[in-house]
Amino acid sequence: MKKHWKLLLFISIEFLIVITIVLLTLFAGRKTYTVTFDLNGGTYISGNLVQTVRHGQDAVAPVVTKDGAYLLEWSEPLTQITKDKTIKAVWEYETSFGIQFEFVPNSNYCLISGCYENISGDVYIGANYNGLRVMGIKDGAFQNCNRITGIYLLDGLVSIGNNAFSGCTSLKTLEIPSTVEVIGTNILKDCTSLEKLSIPFIGSSFGAEENQYLGYLFGAKNFKYHLTTIPETLTEVTVSGKGEIPENAFYNCQSITTLNLSDDITKINKNAFRKCIGLTSVIVPDSVLEIDETAFVDCSSIESLVIGNGVTKIGSAAFANCTSLKTIEIGSGLIELEENSFQNCSSIEKFTVSSENETFVSENGLLIKEIEGVKNIYSINLTEYEDTFDEDNDPANDETTFPTLPDRPIFPPIRDDYESLFPNIDPDVKVPSISDDLEKEDTTEEEQE
Repeated sequence: MKKHWKLLLFISIEFLIVITIVLLTLFAGRKTYTVTFDLNGGTYISGNLVQTVRHGQDAVAPVVTKDGAYLLEWSEPLTQITKDKTIKAVWEYETSFGIQFEFVPNSNYCLISGCYENISGDVYIGANYNGLRVMGIKDGAFQNCNRITGIYLLDGLVSIGNNAFSGCTSLKTLEIPSTVEVIGTNILKDCTSLEKLSIPFIGSSFGAEENQYLGYLFGAKNFKYHLTTIPETLTEVTVSGKGEIPENAFYNCQSITTLNLSDDITKINKNAFRKCIGLTSVIVPDSVLEIDETAFVDCSSIESLVIGNGVTKIGSAAFANCTSLKTIEIGSGLIELEENSFQNCSSIEKFTVSSENETFVSENGLLIKEIEGVKNIYSINLTEYEDTFDEDNDPANDETTFPTLPDRPIFPPIRDDYESLFPNIDPDVKVPSISDDLEKEDTTEEEQE
């Protein structure tokens, strides 16, 4: 009898397992997910950009296009969807006709060495050429190509040589990707028509100790020469990289009206945008933790300001003498605000504070800080802010000596994430270093002798 009960119990358990699997399968089959397609700068033609897909089924890619590029792939698989996801288009520029390349022996990369004399219009440069990675632009590659109006470089490029685009008098737009790590001198000297510029960092390289000012690209000896070297046509600048905006980086860049900072910027340093009188609005991204003293002092045309949720401190006189500033939105993270951060901001009409901020609140447009149950209204000193900053005597204003770059592409040390940056690289193929090339040249010269 006991054996029968055991058998019956076993059969019952097996039956329950089967039923559970069937129900789970049916339930999973009915569960749906949302798939969103991000065109990443492309143009929609047909299909659905937002799709509802059943568990385990496939999404259907929309038809999209982009000028000067082709769709390389989608960022994630479209098959067997099991969760909500956003899928981004990955574009590859169709390299424009007329670009000249130099092949590096015993490597899997090439360099841009020049272009045809009559090249004109917008120039697109992809990350690959004949199966090789495009890793550098040599000195003077596009120098005096005065018919080019736009240059668009795709991710993967590592270095840009001296005078790479100098004398391109019709150039209006230049986009340098965030993968670039070294930029030579004078790359935009005499580019008198430039309107839009996208750069990964300010100066010669990320984290450099010198030459950290925008005018470095235009041939300025130091930041004091911004007004005379940066063209008046330049109105929009995008900083796409990470890290800090250096001290004096945009000092007195009066023509810039639009500023775009990436979500990877962590700090805005002293005098970074001092006297940028063309700026009318500023949005500080959530990634920024601190706005240093006098960072935006004397930006007299700023009317609206948005402080991101990550900012915890605004330094002394950070926005002093911003006399047109009317509205200020403060994020959730602000803890420390100096008494004179907004000195002589005589046009302020309204403060708005995030409801998640635990230090400040806004009531009737006023900024209030509550200390031990007592509400303190943030008052603004309306006297003009003056400090002892003297651009002629500032140590950072000493004439810097441009680094002497080798007559070859500049390559930084191979990084830890090099393979992820170039996923198709063959580990068995050695990427020659500059020192390797120099040794080869020395050997060749000895043999010739």
